[in-house]
Amino acid sequence: MYLKSKSYGLSIIAALVMMLVPAAVAQGATLTAGASADVVYGSQAKTHQLLLRDNSNLGFTCSKAEMAGEVPAGGTSTPVLHPWFEGCTAFGLKATMNTTGCNYRFHLESSSGPEYPATMDLECSTAGIVLTTLTCEVVFPSQGGLSTVVGTNVSNGGTSKVLLSMSMEGIDYVVTKDGIGCPLKAKGSYSEAAYAGSSELIAPTQGLWLEP
Repeated sequence: MYLKSKSYGLSIIAALVMMLVPAAVAQGATLTAGASADVVYGSQAKTHQLLLRDNSNLGFTCSKAEMAGEVPAGGTSTPVLHPWFEGCTAFGLKATMNTTGCNYRFHLESSSGPEYPATMDLECSTAGIVLTTLTCEVVFPSQGGLSTVVGTNVSNGGTSKVLLSMSMEGIDYVVTKDGIGCPLKAKGSYSEAAYAGSSELIAPTQGLWLEP
């Protein structure tokens, strides 16, 4: 009787321990620059374009759409890159895009290659990324799970790089200023912006690549 009770008690303890152990989480693909940490820099490879689909497809483009961050030693499946833009026009008007306090966080998914799918979160410690013209203002707040993003390994001049292609739909935004001459519908919240473009990512002191 004692042995039976002891066995029963041990089985209960084992079950409780199993409940306390977190389930294994599937690991995504890894962006790596080798054994040591390195800066990652991304330059525009194909023009980045933003369309406000629920505002007559009014668009935004820039002569420069760049991003930078750091890849830790051993790589990461959730690289964080800070974007910035120069030489911008929106709705046919001169525009600025203020990205202060905002980063892109990419979530790389498992893949055997050559393409590595991902989603992107916009993470901001401020109200969001702010697009401004003379009489218009649009804010893109923090939001997650934006897709589709695809990373591809490329070689240029013998150096391994990563082409990051973005084609994202359903992006939330808020029109916070709609002054005289602004072609936007009205102030308020919207949810149908689309963003597309590609960037070439490099690690200046060593190669950069994606691996399963």
